[in-house]
Amino acid sequence: MALTTMAGLKAAMPGKYWPLAYTAANAGRGSGVFHSLWLSNAASTSWTPGSYPGASLAWSVLDRTTTGAFPFDNPTGGNLSYLARALAWRGGNGGTLTLYDRLATTGAITPAASTQTLTGGPTLTRPDALGGEVECWIESITASTSTASNYSIRYVDQDGNASETSPVIPATIISTVGMMQRFNLNAGDTGVRSVDQFISTGASGGTAQLVLMRRIAEFPVRDNTVTSSALTAPAATNDFLETGLATIPNDACLAFVWLPAISGGAPSWGGSMNIVQA
Repeated sequence: MALTTMAGLKAAMPGKYWPLAYTAANAGRGSGVFHSLWLSNAASTSWTPGSYPGASLAWSVLDRTTTGAFPFDNPTGGNLSYLARALAWRGGNGGTLTLYDRLATTGAITPAASTQTLTGGPTLTRPDALGGEVECWIESITASTSTASNYSIRYVDQDGNASETSPVIPATIISTVGMMQRFNLNAGDTGVRSVDQFISTGASGGTAQLVLMRRIAEFPVRDNTVTSSALTAPAATNDFLETGLATIPNDACLAFVWLPAISGGAPSWGGSMNIVQA
């Protein structure tokens, strides 16, 4: 089934209300730099914070039962799930919040001046095995040094073409826990089915993991303080037009990435999401 009419959407609303209230675990968040919220601690929900793996070059496939995934129930009766509304705010700093499906991750990799072969696939299943719109990111697990390094990956693209080597990205901003960078793909490629090599040109130090993810929705987060008065700015509400009624695949491992507008410490959040199933 699918939502195809306004009448159908009206009948499905308001859907299930999911509180969004937590405090991020890692601080030192620079403006214009992506930060994982995988370690975030839920403040008022059953949302258990995630954890980072030990050293391993093997891929692991994640799903909604993975510790750290945002709470989510699969629909019944052949229905689909849609993001119908999202609202979020935080004190002292606005930015952009990305909701994504965390498909698979490696263990902790030590970036070194070498090519490291990854094992275990992975075999994607959400929403299919083709890898369309799947992105590969590197997520810092422990702090790295300022040693200049370039990173790249060897991957299979959305059409099944193997041994594609991505353009290099500079690793200089990977310096604190949770910082993330996205690997660019070759011209014409729109997704990643799997990655079998991680390539580094220098020993930047620290550890990191590769993450395969598919974005679901992005929405602005407003600073809920107004310095010129005692009033509180209203949160940015994103209705079904702003969210695009983005489809959430069954068994999705829902997680968040934060892009702050200005530098700041660990943020505290408030808000909610409404997921309708029809």
